[in-house]
Amino acid sequence: MKTQGIKNALLAAFLPGALLLCAGSGLEAATFRVANKLDTTGYAVLRGTAEVLGRFDISTEAGSGYPLILSSGTGASGQELVWLSTSGYASIGPLPPADALHLTGRIRLDNNTDGAGKGCIQYNGPGGQLEYSDDCVTFQPFGETAASGWTDNGVPVYLTVTGDYVGIGALSPAYKLHVAGNALVTSSFSVSGSGITGAVPVFQVAGGTLTVQADGRAGVGTSAPRARF
Repeated sequence: MKTQGIKNALLAAFLPGALLLCAGSGLEAATFRVANKLDTTGYAVLRGTAEVLGRFDISTEAGSGYPLILSSGTGASGQELVWLSTSGYASIGPLPPADALHLTGRIRLDNNTDGAGKGCIQYNGPGGQLEYSDDCVTFQPFGETAASGWTDNGVPVYLTVTGDYVGIGALSPAYKLHVAGNALVTSSFSVSGSGITGAVPVFQVAGGTLTVQADGRAGVGTSAPRARF
């Protein structure tokens, strides 16, 4: 059946290939179509623009699949965009939903005020981890703060760039660990590594007033002790 508005007149006629076609002319050019798909029983297709004033219900038998699928294109060239299953699952993307909310792609959060004010979340398949980005361009794993210089890998927390220095109270650290102020060690303090042998100081007060060397010699008031003490 075809219903077409021509000014204030309505004409009805049977239209092969469509169960119902509502079409208008001029300002009423929007169309609403419900049509059978030859290879699927009970399949309905909506093409064009439809305006619903009030409630719009879609009902189907339990377990019959997806009562609502929004797609671009038609036939083999079409691409599914949104799915809604009879089990209450929803999906955004080309894949049918496997969970209550299934998204294929990134999630973007935008402050809606400028182009730079945005952030994204994605799942890195090869890396097997969730990642976030402050600009939707450069991504890093959750737990790792961007541009902090540190990598939080669970129990170990370490410098992302191994050649960096750490300063505590020191704005320009000159050593791997530079403490400007007091330090308290409540357990053992060990020094080890290659090259720490002989007269190499393992502990030394600046100025050489107290020195302990790798060979076991200790000196007070000297930076080069010649005996055990």
